[in-house]
Amino acid sequence: MGHMVFRIGSSGQQRGIDGPGTPSTTKVYHVRKPHSKSRNGCLPCKAARVKCDEVTPSCHRCQDKKIPCQYPKPINSLLSNNRRAAIQKSESKSYIAQFQSVPVPLWPGEKSPLVLTVSGHESQFGNGDNLRLLHHFQTFTGRELGSPAFDGVGENVVLDLALEHSHLMHAVLAVGATQLRRLDTSNRHIRFAEMKHWQGALSSFRAALNSPLTRDNCDAILMSSILLNLMAFAFINESDLSPSRSWVFSSSPDKLNWLYIQLGLRHLLEQTKAFHVESRLIPIFLASDDDRGTFSDESPGIHGLPERFVKVCGLNESSRPENSPYHSALRLLTPLLTLERCPKNMFKYLHWFASVDAEFASLLQRKDHPALLIFSYWLGMLCELNLWWSCERAKRECTAICMLLKHQAIKDIVELLDYPSRAYYTTGTVSKLDVR
Repeated sequence: MGHMVFRIGSSGQQRGIDGPGTPSTTKVYHVRKPHSKSRNGCLPCKAARVKCDEVTPSCHRCQDKKIPCQYPKPINSLLSNNRRAAIQKSESKSYIAQFQSVPVPLWPGEKSPLVLTVSGHESQFGNGDNLRLLHHFQTFTGRELGSPAFDGVGENVVLDLALEHSHLMHAVLAVGATQLRRLDTSNRHIRFAEMKHWQGALSSFRAALNSPLTRDNCDAILMSSILLNLMAFAFINESDLSPSRSWVFSSSPDKLNWLYIQLGLRHLLEQTKAFHVESRLIPIFLASDDDRGTFSDESPGIHGLPERFVKVCGLNESSRPENSPYHSALRLLTPLLTLERCPKNMFKYLHWFASVDAEFASLLQRKDHPALLIFSYWLGMLCELNLWWSCERAKRECTAICMLLKHQAIKDIVELLDYPSRAYYTTGTVSKLDVR
């Protein structure tokens, strides 16, 4: 695959990481206070790994997202702790059991695909397990990816395209299985479905790329690329959650494959740019920037960039993307520093990831300190967003980078680690960063 790059420019007099003498008037962090876990939260909140307010019959989160709210059955308070834990685990797995118990004839239905057939014959996706995965993606996963911009696309566009393009159908089913697996990591049935459709998506996606990109196939190819990238980021075993398992502390180049697989989207976006104005994915494109082009400006120089970052990256007035591997990454990061950490801005944060080109990825592979610092800030923002598919990866890599830099980096870099070091413990739908 090729490599993807997006560039943004200065947002003018933005607050950010400026000189050390400028006082901050903005509340910087929303640090998570000690709290009790939601033991009896609804199953969709458990799937997303967020705290449920336990309002019945439907919690406020499910009401806001307009998804079915299901609760585990009540547990007798007199049960022993071991017995209670066993039953709670069983009740959580009852959601997984729906994978086997949801009736196969799910369609036709409101806002659902009419059939999964091709020319009157049952398609390769028409078996019961796949129908249930598709039902889960449509009911939960598509609305749990994070951004409201994806809600309408996921519900009204992706499934329509998937019926015509096998690579996208495989990707949809794989992502649905990935979220289900997070509810029960021991369920081999779900894991098998996840791997089967992941492989199916990759092989059929490669085949699709051998054909010319056209107005008719570009939306499906772009959507498959987005979902495959999401899966690569989300795929992390429970046994690998420790920062010590990060690529940061490894010499194996394979440890950073989850990043390198992201490098193909840029060329796809460039090659399909002429079709974007008529694309059915326009809500996603619009959510990646604002009407001023703040998140896609390629302004050279250092105006508007945080001074202390400019220093550690060795930038000056003549710096531009062509002569500095840090310029684009920092230029794109700067407006994110004061951007609200909330789902509606998810694609603006992902826009930064789309700026990672082969040169910057190579710097990360070599543990280059300025590159790691920039990357840690973006990972910290992702920690605050706390999305089900990104939180574990973001927390592991962010923590590992901070550990390495605190022991090896120069003082100027260490002094900038306060935010990424604390982001692991912050939650945030409103947090804005104002480090000076």
